[in-house]
Amino acid sequence: MEREKPYQPSEEEMQKAEEIMDDNQKEMRDMREMTMGSEGGEDSIYFARYGDKTGIRILEDGSIEFRRSDVHRDRGGPDTWKITPQQALEDLKGQLTECDRDIKDREKRLELAKLRKDKIGIMMGKIEKMRDDQK
Repeated sequence: MEREKPYQPSEEEMQKAEEIMDDNQKEMRDMREMTMGSEGGEDSIYFARYGDKTGIRILEDGSIEFRRSDVHRDRGGPDTWKITPQQALEDLKGQLTECDRDIKDREKRLELAKLRKDKIGIMMGKIEKMRDDQK
C-alpha cells in the first residue's frame, strides 16, 4: 500500500510565508520601539507586548496602565485605562472564585455520571439474572 506523501508547499507559498514572517518581525520591532520609546519616560517600565498587542506600563504610583494598539482601536472604548494593584487583585480573586465554582460544578457532574453508570450496571445485572432464571 502506498503511503501518502506529506504536503510540500510550492516555492511561491514559501516566499509568501517568509514575507509574512518578515512583516510580523518588523511590526514587533516597531511596537517594541514605540513602547520602549520616549512615551514611557523614566518613571515607567514597559513589559513585553501581549498577543493582542496591548502595551502595559507600571506608573510611579504603582498603578498599571494599559494602552491599546492601533490595530484594536476600531473596537471602541478608551485607548488607555488604569487599574490599581488592589483592583487587579480583586479581579484575580473574582476569576479564581469563578474557576472554583466551575471545578465544583464539574465534580458534581462527574459524580452524577458515576452514579448513573452504577445504576445502569445494577439494572443490566438484574436483566441478565432474569434472563438466566427464565432459561
